Amino acid sequence: MRQSLGKVYSTPIKFKLYDNEGADIASIVLFANKDERKKAIEDDIFSMSSAIEVSVNNNKQTRKILLRRAQLLIPPRLGS
Repeated sequence: MRQSLGKVYSTPIKFKLYDNEGADIASIVLFANKDERKKAIEDDIFSMSSAIEVSVNNNKQTRKILLRRAQLLIPPRLGS
């Protein structure tokens, strides 16, 4: 995601943890390794591929293929 079409994301500014009723419990739950867990989650998120990047790459490949096919269909000009 970091590389997809420039910077299209922002660094999270809050860490929220919800219980099964939807209440934020991040401030009342004590983690021995909270910072490590936050960093691991952030790394997991940023290591995911971007759907935008995949689409752009697919479109580039399709364009190249179509251009090659078009070149095969158009005969070269005489005298050029």
